[in-house]
Order: sequence, then structure tokens, then C-alpha cells
Amino acid sequence: MDILGQVKMADFLLKLYRGELDKISAYPHVPQKPPFSPGSKPSVPLPRATPESQGVSAWYLESFFQELAGLEGSNPHSVLILRHGKVIAEGHFRPYNPQCPHMLYSLSKTVTATAVGMAVREGLLSLDDRLVDIFADKMTPIHNPRLNQITLRHLLTMQSGIKFNELGSVLTKDWAKGFMQSEIVQEPGRVFSYNSMNSYMLAAAVVRKSGQSLTEFLRPRLYEPLGIGCYHWETCPLGIEKGGWGLSLRPEDIAKLGLLYLQGGEWLVQGAWRQILPRSWVDDAVKNQAAGEGAPHEGYGYHIWMCGDKGGYDFNGIFGQYAIVLPRQDMVVAVTAGSQNLFPEGSILHLVQRYFDGEQLSASALRRDKRADRALARTTASLRHLSGVLAPRSGSGTEKRWVLRLPVGKKEKPRLTRRESRYQGKTYDLEKSFGSLLPFVLQAVHGNFTGGMRQVRFRFLPGRCLLEVTEGGRLHRVMAGTGGKPAYCRLNIGGEDYLVGAVAQWATDEDGHDVLKVLLDFLETPDTRIIKFIFLNRSAAGGSDLLVRFDELPSVKDALSLLGGVVSLQGGAGNAVRVRLKRLISPKAAGHAGHLIKQEKAEPENKPGE
Repeated sequence: MDILGQVKMADFLLKLYRGELDKISAYPHVPQKPPFSPGSKPSVPLPRATPESQGVSAWYLESFFQELAGLEGSNPHSVLILRHGKVIAEGHFRPYNPQCPHMLYSLSKTVTATAVGMAVREGLLSLDDRLVDIFADKMTPIHNPRLNQITLRHLLTMQSGIKFNELGSVLTKDWAKGFMQSEIVQEPGRVFSYNSMNSYMLAAAVVRKSGQSLTEFLRPRLYEPLGIGCYHWETCPLGIEKGGWGLSLRPEDIAKLGLLYLQGGEWLVQGAWRQILPRSWVDDAVKNQAAGEGAPHEGYGYHIWMCGDKGGYDFNGIFGQYAIVLPRQDMVVAVTAGSQNLFPEGSILHLVQRYFDGEQLSASALRRDKRADRALARTTASLRHLSGVLAPRSGSGTEKRWVLRLPVGKKEKPRLTRRESRYQGKTYDLEKSFGSLLPFVLQAVHGNFTGGMRQVRFRFLPGRCLLEVTEGGRLHRVMAGTGGKPAYCRLNIGGEDYLVGAVAQWATDEDGHDVLKVLLDFLETPDTRIIKFIFLNRSAAGGSDLLVRFDELPSVKDALSLLGGVVSLQGGAGNAVRVRLKRLISPKAAGHAGHLIKQEKAEPENKPGE
């Protein structure tokens, strides 16, 4: 790394240690994420069929969903299963739903590579094109001779040898310039080194050669032919799509990407088959192209991972975003999740392979079993996200609701529980901490740091808990369901609009304190914020009335591993930063009874259909 890079890294670690999170990035946070409205920009649905008509038993699929729901650490959100081009089963873990777009993280890379394939077909690019020819204006007059060797092919196969990685995107405003002036640590083409900035440079190359944004380029070539109606791709500070991450699509549209490759690049458009992507490109993309030092043992194509020994491959993103293609069985399985597994090989992928990439499936149709159909429908309808996290602890019990007894013939009017009445309208001022409504991973990915919660007020309705939270100088209203059924709301944090499904549950801790545990599922992301409000006795808490603990899924450990993959946290200074990070990612705050302070206008509540 050059001297300037070392100075930037030292400054980054110093600000991280001090907790100056809003000052870490080289450029200010600019809101990009559009608000999501159910039913807007509809996508063209894939055809549906009964499982047996496509040679799969509904009992078998019911068993798969049962096992998936109990798969430790996988935290699935949505799953679609296709065979012979038709959806034969799907499950959405409430509060997640099929209409909500989901962040794909590195699954975005395959879409970037697809755009490159289209640009190659049109003569805009060649895989042998050199970066020094495309981005000559981003170079210094004196540069490493190895830079002259790097081609688009090296970027596609993660063999560029460039040091500039994801952290560089935080420290530098001009990403292409940072990439072209970075240290080259390996000879291009020799060593596999997974680096999202390779994908960014591919996106930038398509943008530069086409004269369009990547979204504009893909709209008539990919999105419209496949009937993908809802999409959003985040951009870098200079307005170029991030390439290696930042794309959001609906679960069914993820399945369409896998089906496109399974069909050799063809798609049925208005009753006629059209070659969306050259078959030769697809054939090369799904073959191992990255043999050599450090390459995955199963192989890596053009931003596509090989999986298993039967010709399967997958597009994937961190925390369990998958389009898994199984050519032998003519199947595609699309998954969104908040999995603990950071990288391509994980429990969800292995489960899919075990169920669908063997000899268990029939090549011909099976006799329909209506009992099996009903069992599968019951199982998929009962799926709940993190259903075990809010399960009552042994001995805590579930508090009964008190009702007003009315004369026979009149409905009983529900009232609050004793605990809800006890804390109704209570307001607590919180000491300074980094505990935010927004999970730390989302804050870090978007540079959207608010400084943490400063005040919380509790209000209760039958079956509902309303948290009025002051954070970042704004009042946020968080509505959570208390009867196991989620409530929905919108949160606008730092100008970014998030759709949230929330549930809350009372419990009692080992010291006999009342505990209100709240789960906030950020439905367009893999992330869930977990907040525990522990109501204390002043004498036992050094004068505090409330203790607030923050956690998130994917977990703190995973977030640390994610950052540690791009930042060297070794030695004494590294250990100090690591300790500091744990406090930032999993903070806690003491609260004191107070009065509701004057707030800015609250975020509007929104409760879309479930």
C-alpha cells in the first residue's frame, strides 16, 4: 500500500476507535434508497405448477421446508423452488413477503457479469480489453508495469492482483482512480483473490463504453424481457452502480436470473423465444475459469460459483442470498436470508443440494396427492422468521389479558396487561451510546450513522406496542405486534426509507425484572435489530430505571468477521479496535425516567397488507 493509503488507513482506525463513525467515510452519506410501495412496479410472474406434475412429491417439499425452518443459523426469509421452468413451491417467512425487494449483496456481481456479456455481444467490450486502455485518465504517469496486463477477464475471474478492496470504497471518493493507482500484490491471472472492486470496475467499464448507467443499459436488455419490474442499484459517490453489491430485487426475480442461465440465455418473450444472453457466454460463465493459487476447489466462472460435482452452480451474496442452479434436475432454487454464514458455502446451500441434486426426483409426473398438497400449504403458510427467538423462557409464562366483563350478548373489550399498564406512557432518557434502531451492518454499508437512541417512550394498545424513539434528532414511531403477529411501519433513518416488520414479547429475567424484547426485521435487507428493554429497580441499578441492550442478526461475530476481511486487525492496536468494535456493534445504554422532549415531526406510520 502506498504512503497515502497507509495514512488513510491509520485515520480510519483512529476514528473507528474513537467512535467517530459519521466521520469515517471520505464522502458524506447521501440517501439513495427509494421508498417501497406494495404493488408498485409489478413483475411478470413465472408460471406455477403442482409439484407432482413436475415429478416432485409435495410430501418431499413439505419435509424440505420443515428442515429449512429448523436449520440453525440460516434465518431464511424467502424460498422459491422451480422445476422445468415452473414454480412448484414457495415459502415466505413472515413478516417477509414476495412483493418486497431484498438486498442481494454479492449476488449483484452475477448481474454485473451478465451486463458485460451483453456488452461483449454488442461489440462494446472484449474480455481481452486492458484496463489501462479503458481508464487511461485514472492512472498516474508512473505506474506498476503489471497494471498494463490486467484485462476484463482477470476482473471477471477475480485474478486482477489489485490490493484496492471494499475498504477503499470508504476511504476514496473516486473508486476507479483508487483502483488504478493501487498496489498490485500479485501478477494478474495467477492468484484468485475475491474482491468486490473488480466487479465495480466491470460496471464502470460498461458505463464508460455504453454511455449509459448500468441500470439504463440493463433495462431493455434484461429487466424488461424477463418481466422484472422492481429493481434498485446503489451507486458510488460519482454515480456509477457499485457492481459488486448494492442491487435489490424481489425473490421471484432472483429465480428468473438463475432460470435464464439454466435455459442457456434464452427467455420466452411474448410467446417467442429470444436469446437474451449468448449461449457461448453462458457456457463459459458457468465453467471453472479461475484455476490456480487460492481458487475455490469447486471452481469459479464469470462471477459464478461452481457447487457440487454434478454441474451445479450458484450466484450468491453474503448472509444467504442465492440463486442455485441444478442442471441435472432442471431446477432453480432462489433464497433470501439473514444467515450467519458469510460466504458461499453454507447450511442452506448444502440442504438444497442434499434434497434436490441427487437421485430422489422423478423424471416423469407423479400422481397428485391432495393430502400432501394441504400439508405443504399448511407448512409454508405457518413459516415465521426467528420464531424461536421470542419463545417464552421457562417459568416466564405468558401474561393473560384482563378484560372488562360485559353483559351477555356484548363483546368483551380488550384491555392492557398489568405490565403494559405499568409502563404505559413512561418516558426514559438514555445515556450516550451507539445503540441505534438501524443494525450496525446497515449503518456501515451505507455510511448511515445516527449517533444512537437518546430517548424512548412506551405506549401500548391491545396487541400492539408503540415505541416513540428519538434518534438523530428525529422522532420515530415503531409499531410492534405483541401477540406473535407482526405489525408494519416505515422508518426514515438518515433519509433512507426502510420497511420494517416488528414483533415484541414480554418476559422475566433471572433477577425478576420485566423485559420487553423487540425484533425489528428490516424487510428489504438481511438484517434484524434485536432490542431488549430491561426495567430495573433504581437501588439495584445505581440509579438507572432502564437498561437497553442491542443485538442484531446476522450476529456481532459475523459483522466483525466481515470487517476483518478487508481490514488488518492484528497486534495491540488491532485488538483495541476490535474491542471498540464490539462495543459499537452490540452496545447497551442505561435509561432514566424523564419527560418527553420536544421532537421533530415523526415519521409517518405505514401498515401495508400482510
